Amino acid sequence: MTKDEDIKRLMNETIKTFGKLDVLVNNAGVFMFTPVSDPNIMKNYETIMSTNVKGVLLLSTLAVPYLEKTKGNIVNVSSIGGMRPVSNFSLF
Repeated sequence: MTKDEDIKRLMNETIKTFGKLDVLVNNAGVFMFTPVSDPNIMKNYETIMSTNVKGVLLLSTLAVPYLEKTKGNIVNVSSIGGMRPVSNFSLF
């Protein structure tokens, strides 16, 4: 879910194989505990945002024209983390 080419290929292969799309379930997500002092913090941030936000948005955008034809649906799956903030992160 982090590479645009992979997401586009997934949609193209799905339509090629099945000829239509009835439902899209966005169920990919990652989480990483990363202290702000970690030299990889921006790499981890990019991985999280690419998977949890960008990938979902791109795949949903690609799916909409096919879902409109079948009157299909998008199902977004989340975790309790979206409702309860994590309180044990480390600043240093």
